[in-house]
Amino acid sequence: PQVKNINIHYTLDGSEPDENAPVYGDPIQLTDSKMLRAKSIKEGWADSDLFEQMVFKNNKYILDHQVNNDLDKNFSISHHVNFSFKDNESILFDGKKGKRIYRGTSIEEAKTWLGVVKEDLEIEVQLKDSEKINYITLSILENLDMKAIYPKKIEVFGKLPNGKYKLLQALFIPVQDEPDERISYFKDFTLAVDLKGYDKVKIRALNHMTFPDAPVYKKLKKRKSWIFADELIFW
Repeated sequence: PQVKNINIHYTLDGSEPDENAPVYGDPIQLTDSKMLRAKSIKEGWADSDLFEQMVFKNNKYILDHQVNNDLDKNFSISHHVNFSFKDNESILFDGKKGKRIYRGTSIEEAKTWLGVVKEDLEIEVQLKDSEKINYITLSILENLDMKAIYPKKIEVFGKLPNGKYKLLQALFIPVQDEPDERISYFKDFTLAVDLKGYDKVKIRALNHMTFPDAPVYKKLKKRKSWIFADELIFW
């Protein structure tokens, strides 16, 4: 409030906003999914940090889904408080973002996520109008306090007429440089896909299984790593 005449410039095409991008004034009306990126810019001043938010339109492409994981495994959220993610599969498709969680948080907030340990997260989805889908986004949490880390890779497979799955797309995910163990990091990992001819797909997030041998994870070396996901979106 002490600095006047600041403009918020934004883009909807994925590019980084600069002084030539539109200035935010009135509410922005969206008719389909868009990446909103914005910066506060004032001549003679350093720009603000980049604000980035994916806004999704739910087109209801999903007919059925199945999570191929053992969800009975216990997660210890605090001393003598354990729970499992059993019967929590629908959290991936409820349109609600997971809560910011940490050791000692409530079970109710922790179960706004689906967690797997010692295995890759694997989801099969039956689709309609798959030829209209251009992207698949999987939302993931990294929180070292919760022993949750981003997967090392995400893969998308399409089911062939013979029942076998064909790899359609893959995204390799680098290890974070210096994650703070007190912070919950959220990231929407998006893969461009061509699903024409595929009405059933499989999404697999590959778990590190144990924390990578990297300086930032030295306190957790050899500990089993969890994958926490909360939304799987087709758009």
